[in-house]
Amino acid sequence: MSSEEEERRKRERAMRRVEEILDEVRSAPPGGRNNVLARGAAALGVLLARYEVMSLDEAEERLVEVALEAGLTAQEARSVARRQLRWGYERA
Repeated sequence: MSSEEEERRKRERAMRRVEEILDEVRSAPPGGRNNVLARGAAALGVLLARYEVMSLDEAEERLVEVALEAGLTAQEARSVARRQLRWGYERA
């Protein structure tokens, strides 16, 4: 397998994991939504630092969107997503 093919496969796996994280946040139960968002955002930050499949800003917007669907407030969703994304990104 060429290094180009290997890189493409890594990016595809990373994008599948992005979608899994977003689904986890979207379906988080009441009482656990904030924690699921925080863990997911941190994991997504690490993933983005390693694979650069999207920008931090795009990831934040997508996380906020699914957190709103889960029932979090916009302010809470944005604050947690931004803070934890950057935390994960800086520690990757």
